[in-house]
Amino acid sequence: MKTIFELIVDEMLRQGDSIENVIATTHSVEDLKGTDELELPQSFTIWTTKRVYFPSTCESQYNVESVPRNPCEEQCGVMY
Repeated sequence: MKTIFELIVDEMLRQGDSIENVIATTHSVEDLKGTDELELPQSFTIWTTKRVYFPSTCESQYNVESVPRNPCEEQCGVMY
């Protein structure tokens, strides 16, 4: 099982982002690195120059997702 920090880094890599681009976070990067397998803090928000990262759960499965900081720059696939 991965740690919260590993899930964050995985999502950043999928998005072409990196931990070096972090501008602000609700928990320090050091706190998130020190968190064992899905231990607290499970609630966080991380802002990078490109994206906003946050935790999500579905059917007790913990994951990290992200959205663009400027939604107009990324096609979302939602049709109106």
